[in-house]
Amino acid sequence: MKEWLKDKFKLIVADCKRAHTSLTIWFGAIAEILIEYLPEITRAVTDMENYMLPETYKRIMQGIVLVNMILRFRTTKALRHK
Repeated sequence: MKEWLKDKFKLIVADCKRAHTSLTIWFGAIAEILIEYLPEITRAVTDMENYMLPETYKRIMQGIVLVNMILRFRTTKALRHK
């Protein structure tokens, strides 16, 4: 069990070293930075919910998920192999 944990830790470290090559991680990081450092965007999107149809708001949120899914399917190898 101890060896298995060591091996898993090594793989995680290897993936983290190559994380900068992942478009999925870049998309997530940019989205997080926008949300964290530009609260006006978060407020605007939340405020817009009152002025748009629930279906439209749902589609916008689904679009974000779709982008993540497309980027994930585009990935064919582990980060450590990029």
